[in-house]
Amino acid sequence: MSSLVIIGGSDAGISAALRAREVDPTTTVSLVVADAFPNYSICGLPGFPWAFAALYR
Repeated sequence: MSSLVIIGGSDAGISAALRAREVDPTTTVSLVVADAFPNYSICGLPGFPWAFAALYR
């Protein structure tokens, strides 16, 4: 079992945490972010315009 500290909760930080868990599921991952909440949706922004447009149909 290994431990990993990732600094930054943007797309790269979240991707690194996910990849670390894929490589070794027993890894303890700690994510250090400046915001109150990390960015959980890596690809959420491309879907936003479609969701917004659906409100006005």
